Amino acid sequence: MTEMKIEKGVAMPPRGGARARVWISVGRQMDIGDSFALPTGLKYPHSVASALNARLGDRRFTARTMPDGSCRVWRIK
Repeated sequence: MTEMKIEKGVAMPPRGGARARVWISVGRQMDIGDSFALPTGLKYPHSVASALNARLGDRRFTARTMPDGSCRVWRIK
């Protein structure tokens, strides 16, 4: 088993970050059928739709990878 080092006093960064706040703001403005393109290079682009679903429970979002490799998020409900 790998030995883990426990550290004290390491500051925890704020939850979500600036991008998450932007996506939630955009999600609140969207109508059903609207979509937006995610920035390239995100490590887990499909998690944006999951985060929007969790934060904006009265709405539903889905993410799809486009043929060119980019990723978009749609409001579906």
